[in-house]
Amino acid sequence: MDEEQLKTEAVNFFKVLYGEHSGPMNGLPTSAFPSLTDKDFNFLNNPGLDEEIKVALFDMAPLKAPKSDGFHALFYQSQWDHVGASVCSWAKGIFSGKSIDSELNNLLIVLLHKSQYPESFT
Repeated sequence: MDEEQLKTEAVNFFKVLYGEHSGPMNGLPTSAFPSLTDKDFNFLNNPGLDEEIKVALFDMAPLKAPKSDGFHALFYQSQWDHVGASVCSWAKGIFSGKSIDSELNNLLIVLLHKSQYPESFT
């Protein structure tokens, strides 16, 4: 297999593995998800408090999965005094209905082979 074929195969494999699959999900029973009570709905509908947002960010593993801009959670954790208000404002905006930038969901996947002659991407 030449290098271009290998690249194409890798892209296709990871698109299927991690890509979005839109459309109906067949096979789910109609009662798979319980209805929310008014109390639950009101709780989920409240905007996050700054302290809750900070706790969620500080619970993240500091060096895992950097965003496409290269910043890890550690950056935001270590610079909280400078960026915390902006992070909280952004998160509250999302809770109030603003859309999430599609770049936020980007991920860099690095393949590290564990054998000299791998035969599959798995």
